Amino acid sequence: MEYILTTNSLGKKYRHFHALDNISLHVPKGSIYGLVGKNGAGKTTLIRVVCGLQEPSTGEYCLCSVKNTDAGISKARRRVSALVETPALYLDMNAYDNLKQQCLILGVPSFDEIPQIIKFVGLEGAKKKTVRNYSLGMKQRLGIAIAMIGNPDFILLDEPINGLDPQGIIEVRELILKLNRERQVTVLVSSHILDELSKIATHYGFLNGGHLVKETSAEEINLACRKCAVVTVSDVKGLALVLDEMKIEYEVVSDTEAKIYEEPNITTLVTGLLKHNCELISYQQKNESLENYFINLIGGVQNE
Repeated sequence: MEYILTTNSLGKKYRHFHALDNISLHVPKGSIYGLVGKNGAGKTTLIRVVCGLQEPSTGEYCLCSVKNTDAGISKARRRVSALVETPALYLDMNAYDNLKQQCLILGVPSFDEIPQIIKFVGLEGAKKKTVRNYSLGMKQRLGIAIAMIGNPDFILLDEPINGLDPQGIIEVRELILKLNRERQVTVLVSSHILDELSKIATHYGFLNGGHLVKETSAEEINLACRKCAVVTVSDVKGLALVLDEMKIEYEVVSDTEAKIYEEPNITTLVTGLLKHNCELISYQQKNESLENYFINLIGGVQNE
């Protein structure tokens, strides 16, 4: 697999505080990588380090196949863009002039792509408005538009839906998907709003207290959070025989418990169990969310 970003034992220390500690993550090219963690987990620090806004205290990272210690890292960073925390906008300018300023800052020789980008982020109807009169969601979309200047291969978004209303969240979510699918941009999205992140992410990295707790794919998460029924019986062997007869997928958990991944006819199930002298003790539906998965991963709910 080709990676657009890898980190190797990356660390960032402020005096006696380890904001990042021994982080080794892998962002596949073409993915939407969800960087998950509660406030203070180290998400923003990691993005700042990768973008070159801060130097790592230990370890290294590789961006677009170039190590941060190599001479070519500045050139590699031209293929990367980021929106860290809140977008820096000129409030008394309109969208076009804000994007024009970004072109000038980056040395982009032409302004020809600006109208196309404004249309892409859904601000064409408000292009003459000054940014001061934009909603928070519109400002966030303009921030993403600014990040698109120069056609980057990789965009890092730090809490892009934080504070948005439901409509704004939907618009930003759809824009991220559009960036990834239509422009083949790899996107890293940091967030603690896991329900929304689960709708777009293809890969995940879970941060807690500056540590990378786990790195996984959406497929693996979906399997772990798969809807099922937890069935407790007197003898799981009898249950297995009945489920095999019913051609229902299941997973044996213990001598008395199994997970059923299809909804069976309860009457047929109970009748079959009786034939095998097996008693149904409990039947409970389970559908674990990404939030519950994360809480279980870090060892339960923790106080801030």
